Amino acid sequence: MVMQSEFVANWANGQRLAFVGDGDSISVCVAYLLARKIVDYGPSQIKVFDFDERVVSAINRFADRERLETLEAELYNCIDALPMPGNERDVVLEDLHSLGVGSGPDTSAMALELPVPFGPDIGESGITAALHALAR
Repeated sequence: MVMQSEFVANWANGQRLAFVGDGDSISVCVAYLLARKIVDYGPSQIKVFDFDERVVSAINRFADRERLETLEAELYNCIDALPMPGNERDVVLEDLHSLGVGSGPDTSAMALELPVPFGPDIGESGITAALHALAR
């Protein structure tokens, strides 16, 4: 988990990062490592979109308690377009466990998340469909 968090922090350095689902809490780990200066690089903002109220609530409570100003979570149903007006996130990570990919115990930690650039070529409503297609 720490290796994957460090990888994501490096990969998204200086960018605004969105997670679509975060059952493994990599978003929290990345924000915590950066805030505690364990790593000196990472995303400038992290937003988690998840359908589970418990996950969203836990992330927001932890961010408040630990004063992680760069981390927040919001309820989201993947049937809907991502609530990201004006492409406010630079990159998006999709939790492949939610797609039924990479769920075995022998899966490499680096393969658990699929990095996908978010920009004008991938519209808000098309991002989930693109991620599902890539995971097949």
